[in-house]
Amino acid sequence: MSIDSPGIINISIVIEWENVLLSEADRALEMLKQLSTQLQDIHHAVEVLFLFNEEDIATQTLQAIINTHFTVHPSLANRVSVQLLPVVGLHYYDIKNAGVQQAKGDLVVFLDSDVIPEPHWLKALTEPFFNDASVQVIAGHTYLEPEGFLGRAFALGWFFPTKAIPDAKLTPASQFFANNVAFRRSVLLQYPFEPMPKGVTRGACTELAKTLVQAGIPLLKTTQAQTSHPRPNGAHHIIIRALAMGRDRFLRETAKGASGIQAFGDVLRYFKLAIGRLSRRVIHDRQKVGATRIEAPLIFLLMFSWQSLALVGGALSFIAPNLAQRLWRI
Repeated sequence: MSIDSPGIINISIVIEWENVLLSEADRALEMLKQLSTQLQDIHHAVEVLFLFNEEDIATQTLQAIINTHFTVHPSLANRVSVQLLPVVGLHYYDIKNAGVQQAKGDLVVFLDSDVIPEPHWLKALTEPFFNDASVQVIAGHTYLEPEGFLGRAFALGWFFPTKAIPDAKLTPASQFFANNVAFRRSVLLQYPFEPMPKGVTRGACTELAKTLVQAGIPLLKTTQAQTSHPRPNGAHHIIIRALAMGRDRFLRETAKGASGIQAFGDVLRYFKLAIGRLSRRVIHDRQKVGATRIEAPLIFLLMFSWQSLALVGGALSFIAPNLAQRLWRI
């Protein structure tokens, strides 16, 4: 794709091309379609950076996908640029950090390859920065797509919230999902995603949110910028994802100096919180995701079992931490 680069970049959209490898390819294609359409909603210079591991996908293959499915209207050619940036050996949060280093925009927007932005997502996530110089971080609202029985089950039983009613008001937040959030680039240069303990694959966004709050940097959220996230795709990914949750919690705690017993205690506490949340959602939010009364007890049993796998992941990490560090890459 050949698009003239604008002289001054206002917004850098950083997209990792890793999650799509564990998801359905059609979701990434729909993401590209939605994003290309939404570029017309804003009137700022934008660069779109696709970061990918050449060990996972060839440059020519990704280039062909972008050329086919990411159509930039000719009228936007003077203010939109697209780049494919290989990042060999990096994963998720490191990919995002690499994107920040390469970005030229005053704002950095993170969008994942497996989430689909809803209409006007990009404008809702970025416009407040240009209206108020004090805005530093805005989190969008990511919900799990309740498609099919498994989708409805994970929409109630995972940590993602249900779909929200869009509200123009910005509200204070204490956390964000790295798949749908915007920062002033200066914030990310000072506070990048920190390296995670060896073997841990998720959780750096939670730690960064805590760091920013402690530093006095306000986190805001808008439900007008919504994206849908897929459930784990296929039996292998479903199992690995649960095991990795327990492993990650265990290893994060031991990295902070906790003993094995203390770290497994944290895994157990999270399990209790997750089951409590599952119970409340099955009772109160069933209709929000389209689950029937007949499905409700089946969903509870399924997701109770899935959350129990996190306990197994934590226990195996206690027994064989070196092995757990090498397994369950997500």
